[in-house]
Amino acid sequence: MKTQTKTVLASIAILLMAVAGEIIAITHPGKPEPEESKTSRADIDSQTVFFQSDRISEVNADLSSCNLKISVWDESRLELTIDSNRKQSDRPYAQLEGNTIFIKEDFSERRDFSSDKTSIDIKIPRYLTEENAGFSIMLNTTSGAVKVQELHCTSFSAGTISGRIILENSSFSSGLKLNSTSGAIICTDIQSGSAAADCISGNIDFTGSCKKIEAETVSGYIHFASNIMPGDECSFSSTSGSINLDIPENKGYSLDYEVLSGLLTDAFTNTKTKGRGTDTYKDGTTAIKIKTTSGNINVSRRN
Repeated sequence: MKTQTKTVLASIAILLMAVAGEIIAITHPGKPEPEESKTSRADIDSQTVFFQSDRISEVNADLSSCNLKISVWDESRLELTIDSNRKQSDRPYAQLEGNTIFIKEDFSERRDFSSDKTSIDIKIPRYLTEENAGFSIMLNTTSGAVKVQELHCTSFSAGTISGRIILENSSFSSGLKLNSTSGAIICTDIQSGSAAADCISGNIDFTGSCKKIEAETVSGYIHFASNIMPGDECSFSSTSGSINLDIPENKGYSLDYEVLSGLLTDAFTNTKTKGRGTDTYKDGTTAIKIKTTSGNINVSRRN
């Protein structure tokens, strides 16, 4: 038999064997994977999008049920990683409009997100936060937590109905505004020109430096520990919870207090009292309004 003929016949034989093998594989499939293994891989789908533009001056997110995490990195692009178990049409998406990155959702009908597992990890280029003086962030999520690390920008606002807001080692030259209906607000090592924190059910804990602050919670305590003495009027209010101010030595303040069920203790003036009144230290430069219905008020020296 000629060599060419042998080669053709061998090729045909290999092809027939491959087809037979495929038929066997289809007819006799291998052992199916456990149901839990299938679910764990198909449950969450991850998508990454990025924007590479020096025109970006704002990130604006308005979401229904989503955890948000923001951090800074040394790459030149702004990157969003979206993890979700929703169907494609219900997942969040991001788009650049002008100088703003909008993170949105489009729902043609009401959705039940009781078993929703959606989160967005946003990485912001360091040069945007260090060189762009007008960079700002606005975040709103109905159900979800917000976490921010090492962010430096002009202004920042975050709101959530159900979830905690956590800020760490960040600075905001203009202002900071935080709102949580059900969840704590925790700010650690924060520098801000002004700050406003408001929650219905949850504690407010702020440490760092702040020139002006307004903090209010209905059910929870307030702890404010500042490395500098605020220079503008400050106010603190809690319906059910104690209020603790930890401030450094200063030129003076005027404390307008109201403690209905509890005790006011002021380490600067050695005052211990109840009820309503005014407690003045030195020249009374900074005006501080502080009120709690059920709880104590403590003013202490920060070392």
